[in-house]
Amino acid sequence: MRVLALLWKGFRTFWWPIIAIVLLAIAHISDLAAIKEWLNEGWDFWSQLKSWKVLGGSILVGVLVALPISIVIWFAVFFLRWMAPWNMDVRLAVRRAVRGYGRHLRDAVQDSLANLFTWGDDRKRVELVAASLDGLSDEEVIASHCEAGSRSRPLVFCNFQAYAHAVAKILDILPTLRCERPYPQVWTIFKRPVCDWYNTFPIEWEEGAKVIRGQVTYGWWEKYKSTIVSLKGRDSAVQFHRVVAHIPWPGSPKDPEAYYLYHPEPLFLGQAIAKALPLKGQVEWHPSIAALLESLDYEDKRDFQIYLIGKPTPNAANPGKDSLVVEHFQTSTHDGNNPGPTEGGVYVRYLQTQASLGERLRDYDDVFIVKFSRSSGFGVAFIDDEIRDINGLRYLARAELGPTEAGTSSTLFDLIAGAWAVAAKGFCVCQ
Repeated sequence: MRVLALLWKGFRTFWWPIIAIVLLAIAHISDLAAIKEWLNEGWDFWSQLKSWKVLGGSILVGVLVALPISIVIWFAVFFLRWMAPWNMDVRLAVRRAVRGYGRHLRDAVQDSLANLFTWGDDRKRVELVAASLDGLSDEEVIASHCEAGSRSRPLVFCNFQAYAHAVAKILDILPTLRCERPYPQVWTIFKRPVCDWYNTFPIEWEEGAKVIRGQVTYGWWEKYKSTIVSLKGRDSAVQFHRVVAHIPWPGSPKDPEAYYLYHPEPLFLGQAIAKALPLKGQVEWHPSIAALLESLDYEDKRDFQIYLIGKPTPNAANPGKDSLVVEHFQTSTHDGNNPGPTEGGVYVRYLQTQASLGERLRDYDDVFIVKFSRSSGFGVAFIDDEIRDINGLRYLARAELGPTEAGTSSTLFDLIAGAWAVAAKGFCVCQ
C-alpha cells in the first residue's frame, strides 16, 4: 500500500501536469484545424463574389459587426489585465516567488540528502525528510497562518527583513507612477525608538563564558534608508509621511534625545571597536551596542555593521548639535514635518502617547500604505503575533485604504492619517 501511495503521489505531482499540458496541446491543435477549415470556406465564398457592390456591402456589414465585438474584446482584455488574479505581472511574480522558494527549500534539505543510498538507514532518513516537508506544508499550518486566525486575512510567510525588502521594491517604482499631485503618497509608522532606525536588528553570540548581545545594521537596510533619502526634496514625485511612535523596548534608555552619533556612517564591527577605544571614559555607549564594543571575537562577523551611538560623560565635550541622533534622523532622512498641498518629499511627526496610536494599529508591527488618490490605494502590513507564534505580510483590502464616511468604523488609513494629525512636530518620547 505504501508503494501504491508513493506512486500515486509521484503521478499527481509530476506526471499529471505533463499529461494535462499534452491534452491541452491536442485540443489546441484540433481547434487550429477547425479554424483553418472555416477560413478556407470563407475564402471560397469571397472568391465567388463577382459584384463590387456585393463585396463593398459585405465589407461594410463585416466592419459594423466586427467593431462592437472588437470594443467588447478590448474592454474584456483591459479588465482582465488589471484584475490581480489575471494580471500577467502578478502571475509572473508569483511564479518567480514559487521558484525561488522551491530552490531555497531544496538547498535547505540538501545536506541531509547528500550521498544517500536508497536502502537501510538512508532510506529511513529519506522518509523522515519527506515527512517533515509534509508537516511544513500541512493544510492546518497554512490555514492557521492568518491575522487573528481569520482565514479571510491570510499572511505571506516572512520575517521583518523580507517585509522590508518588499517595501524597498515598492519604493523603487513609486516615482514612476503617474498620479495627480500630491499623489502618490506614502503613509507609514515607525514603532521603535529612534536609535533603532540606525542599529535595527538584535544579535547575540557566546564568547567564552560571556554572552554578547546587541543590535546591528546590514547593507540591505542601509540601502533601504538610502532609497528613502532619494525621495527627499520638495520636487520629489512622492509625498512620504512617517509617524514615529517612540515605544521603548525593555532596557531602552529614557533619554534618547541625549545621544549622539560618533560617526555618520555605519562601521564594520572591527572598525567600530578600533574607533571606540580612544573614546573610552569619555562616552557612555548606547546599551544596544555597548557589549558589542567589548567583543574580542569579531573576525567571522563581517556582515555586522553598527553606528557608534553614545552620550558624553559629564566631563567630556559633546560632538555638536549636528551629531545628535534625533537631529540627524530628522535632517538626513526627512525634509520637515509639514508638506505643502502639492509638494513631494519625506516628512516626519512624533506621537506623544501610545494611546494616540489607536488600538488596531498596535496589533501591527508595521503598516505601509500608498495612496494614488483620495479614495484609492495599496497597502501591506507586517504582523508579528507572539501569542499565536505567527508572523508575516498581509496585503490590505481595498476597504482599509480609503477614508470612510461619518458614522462608520475607521480604516487603517483613517487611523494613520488621524495619528499624523495629532502628532507633534518636534521629537518627544512616547509614554
